[in-house]
Amino acid sequence: MLYILPKERSYSGYSLLEMMLALMIVSVSTMAITPLLKTVIKLYQLQKYDYQRDIAIYQLQITLAANDIIEIKDDEIIYQNARNEYTLHIVNNKLIAQPGTLIYIYGIEEVYFWEEKGIVYVQLDNDEDQIYPIAYEK
Repeated sequence: MLYILPKERSYSGYSLLEMMLALMIVSVSTMAITPLLKTVIKLYQLQKYDYQRDIAIYQLQITLAANDIIEIKDDEIIYQNARNEYTLHIVNNKLIAQPGTLIYIYGIEEVYFWEEKGIVYVQLDNDEDQIYPIAYEK
Protein backbone atom coordinates (compact mmCIF):
# COMPACT_ATOMS: atom_id res chain seq x y z
CA MET A 1 0.00 0.00 0.00
CA LEU A 2 1.19 3.46 -0.92
CA TYR A 3 1.02 6.21 1.69
CA ILE A 4 1.24 9.90 0.81
CA LEU A 5 3.00 11.90 3.43
CA PRO A 6 1.76 15.44 4.08
CA LYS A 7 4.05 18.21 2.95
CA GLU A 8 5.89 20.11 5.58
CA ARG A 9 4.33 23.52 6.15
CA SER A 10 6.38 26.60 5.54
CA TYR A 11 5.93 29.29 8.17
CA SER A 12 7.86 32.04 6.41
CA GLY A 13 4.89 34.48 5.97
CA TYR A 14 2.92 36.70 8.33
CA SER A 15 -0.07 35.52 10.25
CA LEU A 16 -3.31 37.45 10.38
CA LEU A 17 -2.70 38.32 14.02
CA GLU A 18 0.71 39.83 13.22
CA MET A 19 -0.76 41.91 10.39
CA MET A 20 -3.59 43.20 12.62
CA LEU A 21 -1.11 44.11 15.35
CA ALA A 22 1.11 46.01 12.88
CA LEU A 23 -1.93 47.83 11.46
CA MET A 24 -3.05 48.81 14.97
CA ILE A 25 0.41 50.21 15.83
CA VAL A 26 0.52 52.27 12.62
CA SER A 27 -3.02 53.58 13.19
CA VAL A 28 -2.40 54.63 16.79
CA SER A 29 0.88 56.36 15.95
CA THR A 30 -0.76 58.19 13.01
CA MET A 31 -3.59 59.38 15.25
CA ALA A 32 -1.06 60.62 17.80
CA ILE A 33 1.10 62.49 15.27
CA THR A 34 -1.68 64.16 13.23
CA PRO A 35 -2.61 66.90 15.78
CA LEU A 36 1.06 67.67 16.30
CA LEU A 37 1.62 68.09 12.56
CA LYS A 38 -1.44 70.36 12.25
CA THR A 39 -0.08 72.59 15.03
CA VAL A 40 3.36 72.79 13.44
CA ILE A 41 1.84 73.72 10.07
CA LYS A 42 -0.28 76.48 11.64
CA LEU A 43 2.74 77.92 13.47
CA TYR A 44 4.79 77.84 10.29
CA GLN A 45 2.08 79.66 8.33
CA LEU A 46 1.70 82.28 11.06
CA GLN A 47 5.43 83.01 11.11
CA LYS A 48 5.57 83.10 7.32
CA TYR A 49 2.64 85.54 7.20
CA ASP A 50 4.22 88.01 9.63
CA TYR A 51 7.50 87.89 7.74
CA GLN A 52 5.69 88.47 4.47
CA ARG A 53 4.14 91.67 5.84
CA ASP A 54 7.53 93.08 6.79
CA ILE A 55 8.83 92.44 3.30
CA ALA A 56 5.72 94.01 1.74
CA ILE A 57 6.04 97.18 3.83
CA TYR A 58 9.70 97.44 2.85
CA GLN A 59 8.78 97.05 -0.84
CA LEU A 60 6.13 99.76 -0.47
CA GLN A 61 8.69 102.09 1.11
CA ILE A 62 11.13 101.56 -1.76
CA THR A 63 8.43 101.92 -4.43
CA LEU A 64 7.03 105.15 -3.01
CA ALA A 65 10.50 106.61 -2.38
CA ALA A 66 11.42 106.09 -6.03
CA ASN A 67 8.17 107.53 -7.42
CA ASP A 68 6.13 110.73 -7.05
CA ILE A 69 3.01 110.59 -4.87
CA ILE A 70 0.18 112.45 -6.57
CA GLU A 71 -2.67 111.98 -4.10
CA ILE A 72 -3.28 110.31 -0.74
CA LYS A 73 -6.85 109.22 -0.02
CA ASP A 74 -8.13 107.23 2.97
CA ASP A 75 -8.16 103.92 1.12
CA GLU A 76 -5.69 104.49 -1.72
CA ILE A 77 -2.52 106.22 -2.84
CA ILE A 78 -2.02 107.43 -6.39
CA TYR A 79 1.61 107.67 -7.50
CA GLN A 80 3.46 107.88 -10.78
CA ASN A 81 6.80 106.99 -12.27
CA ALA A 82 8.26 108.29 -15.54
CA ARG A 83 5.77 106.30 -17.66
CA ASN A 84 2.59 105.39 -15.78
CA GLU A 85 0.27 106.42 -13.00
CA TYR A 86 -0.54 103.73 -10.42
CA THR A 87 -3.21 103.32 -7.77
CA LEU A 88 -2.36 101.41 -4.61
CA HIS A 89 -5.53 99.98 -3.01
CA ILE A 90 -7.36 96.85 -1.77
CA VAL A 91 -8.81 94.34 -4.26
CA ASN A 92 -10.12 90.96 -3.05
CA ASN A 93 -8.26 91.16 0.30
CA LYS A 94 -4.97 92.04 -1.41
CA LEU A 95 -3.10 95.34 -1.43
CA ILE A 96 -2.18 95.81 -5.08
CA ALA A 97 -0.90 98.47 -7.46
CA GLN A 98 -2.93 98.93 -10.62
CA PRO A 99 -2.82 99.02 -13.64
CA GLY A 100 -1.42 95.55 -13.58
CA THR A 101 -1.53 93.24 -10.62
CA LEU A 102 1.51 93.96 -8.48
CA ILE A 103 0.44 92.36 -5.20
CA TYR A 104 2.11 93.66 -2.04
CA ILE A 105 0.16 92.03 0.80
CA TYR A 106 -2.29 89.12 0.93
CA GLY A 107 -5.08 88.59 3.44
CA ILE A 108 -5.98 92.10 4.56
CA GLU A 109 -9.49 93.46 4.70
CA GLU A 110 -8.92 97.18 5.20
CA VAL A 111 -6.18 99.70 4.63
CA TYR A 112 -6.00 103.32 5.74
CA PHE A 113 -3.46 105.83 4.39
CA TRP A 114 -2.76 109.30 5.79
CA GLU A 115 -0.09 111.97 5.85
CA GLU A 116 1.07 113.54 9.09
CA LYS A 117 3.93 116.06 9.39
CA GLY A 118 5.35 115.09 6.00
CA ILE A 119 5.30 111.33 6.63
CA VAL A 120 2.86 108.98 4.87
CA TYR A 121 1.52 106.19 7.08
CA VAL A 122 -0.46 103.03 6.41
CA GLN A 123 -2.64 101.17 8.90
CA LEU A 124 -3.65 97.59 8.08
CA ASP A 125 -6.92 95.98 9.23
CA ASN A 126 -7.72 98.75 11.76
CA ASP A 127 -5.04 97.35 14.06
CA GLU A 128 -3.14 99.86 16.20
CA ASP A 129 -0.09 97.57 16.15
CA GLN A 130 0.03 97.59 12.35
CA ILE A 131 0.80 101.23 11.59
CA TYR A 132 3.84 101.71 9.36
CA PRO A 133 5.55 104.79 7.88
CA ILE A 134 5.86 104.13 4.16
CA ALA A 135 6.94 107.40 2.54
CA TYR A 136 7.91 111.02 2.95
CA GLU A 137 5.82 113.66 1.26
CA LYS A 138 7.94 115.47 -1.33
